[in-house]
Amino acid sequence: MNRTDVVVGVDGSAPSRRALRWAAAEAARRGSRLRVLHAYRPPWLVGEIAARADLDSVARARAQSVVDDALDEARAAAPGTPVSGTAVCCHPVPLLMENAGALTVVGSRGHGGFGSVLLGSTGLQLATHASGPVAVVRGRTDRDTAPVVVGTDGSAGADLAVGTAFEAAAARGCFLTAVHAFTGAADARSRADADAELHGWLEPWRDKYPEVSVETVATPGDAASVLTALSSTAHLVVVGTRGRGGFTGLLLGSVGQKLVHYAHCPVLVAR
Repeated sequence: MNRTDVVVGVDGSAPSRRALRWAAAEAARRGSRLRVLHAYRPPWLVGEIAARADLDSVARARAQSVVDDALDEARAAAPGTPVSGTAVCCHPVPLLMENAGALTVVGSRGHGGFGSVLLGSTGLQLATHASGPVAVVRGRTDRDTAPVVVGTDGSAGADLAVGTAFEAAAARGCFLTAVHAFTGAADARSRADADAELHGWLEPWRDKYPEVSVETVATPGDAASVLTALSSTAHLVVVGTRGRGGFTGLLLGSVGQKLVHYAHCPVLVAR
C-alpha cells in the first residue's frame, strides 16, 4: 500500500465507472499510481448460481471481471498512468478506509440501495469517517475549464479546504472561486467586512500559489445553498469536514453533507 496513490472503489455501475475515469484523470495530474478496489459478497443460493458446485469461485470470477473491465477503462482514460486492481470479499467501506491513499474516490451511488437515494451509503460513510480526503464524483465531470469552488469561514477545517482548493486549481490550470457566506445583515458594511475577512483568510494561500487567479464571493446566505448553486458551473467543489457552526462531535458538517448529496459536480472533502 502506497499512501501517495489515488484509490477508487468500483462495482461496475455507471456512477462507479464515472468515478473511475475521474480518478484516473486525477492520478495522471498528480503523477500518482491508481489503485482500483472492488468489494464483493458471495451470491445467495438462488437460480443458476445454486446449481454451481463452487459458489466462491463463481463470485471471485465475477468480481475479477469487474476489476479487469475497470483496469481496461482506467488505462484508456489515462494512458501511461500505473494502474493496479484487487477484488476482495468484504464490505466496501472498511476495504476503502483500510487502503486509503492520498485521495479516495467513489461514485455518488453504486448497485446497492434505492434508486431515489442521491448518495449511496458507501460514499456517505467515507465522506464522514475516512481519515483522509475523499472525492464523491457526482453531477457533471466534463467542465475542464470551469473553476474550482471552495467555501471558507476562517476555521481550521475551512483553511485546509482552501489550501486543497488552491492546489487543485493550480494542477488544473483553472481559476478559483472562494466563497464566504455570512449571516446577519446584508448591508454594504457587512459585505465589506465579510470581503475583508475572506481576503485575509486567502492571503497566505495566494502567496503560495501566485499562479492561481482568484475570484472572491462574500455574500449573505446559507453556505450550503450558495455553494450548491455555484457547483452548477464548477469543475470541483472543495469543502472541509466542519466549520464554526454545528456540534463539535460531528465528523462531517452540515455544509459538507448537503454538498455530497446535492452538488452538481464532484465534491472533495478535505481532511
